[in-house]
Amino acid sequence: MKEKVTIAYRCPVCGVAMIGEISLFALSGGETNLRCSCGESVMSVNYIKSRDTVSLNVPCVACPTSHPYQVSGSTFFNNDIFILQCSSSGLDVCFIGDKAKVIKAVDDNTAELQKLMEILDERDLDEEDFDIFHNFEKDSHSHDCDCDDCHHHDDGETAEYFDPLVISQMTFIIKELYETGKIKCDCEEGDYMIDVGYDSIEVSCDKCQARKILRAKTDSDIIELAGVDELDLK
Repeated sequence: MKEKVTIAYRCPVCGVAMIGEISLFALSGGETNLRCSCGESVMSVNYIKSRDTVSLNVPCVACPTSHPYQVSGSTFFNNDIFILQCSSSGLDVCFIGDKAKVIKAVDDNTAELQKLMEILDERDLDEEDFDIFHNFEKDSHSHDCDCDDCHHHDDGETAEYFDPLVISQMTFIIKELYETGKIKCDCEEGDYMIDVGYDSIEVSCDKCQARKILRAKTDSDIIELAGVDELDLK
């Protein structure tokens, strides 16, 4: 078991990645805190020796509240790198392990977040631009639709999507792929349509029935779609 572990999280208030070292000796004395220099966020770490369990309360850049985690002592102290993720957004929120590997993971995370922000800044979503598609958000299904993708409230209104921002941004990227001729299918003259589900998007050709289903849950799905050169339907 290592005597010291490097741990890092990103402050949801100022955006700075806080990196510190935590020793087994310090944890044996009770809860240890890693506080951001801005003073607006703090991560707590507590080692429960009798159960060989480490409890963490980690601030999250994607959620309004911190997330509680529990990992085994061997996982916390023995891994070269161990990353905790936000269950809602899929973003990495805590990095634990060797100092060099934690710093590398934080740098990679910073680059990923910057890329995501660039994508969001460059996109100016306008629902009127989606006339080429026969389904989009609230217009995709009628209120009395009973398909698997619809989740209804008691008042008859269709429920929100898993993450409307992810759905919107991915749909806009698909539109750009369409307009630049980068959606392909076997018939080469596709009449392309998009079906928006609760946590996925299906792009299909109405002529040859080729289709592709894209997961649309987290920011990483936006980044993955933004990186494709062409969208091939099979």
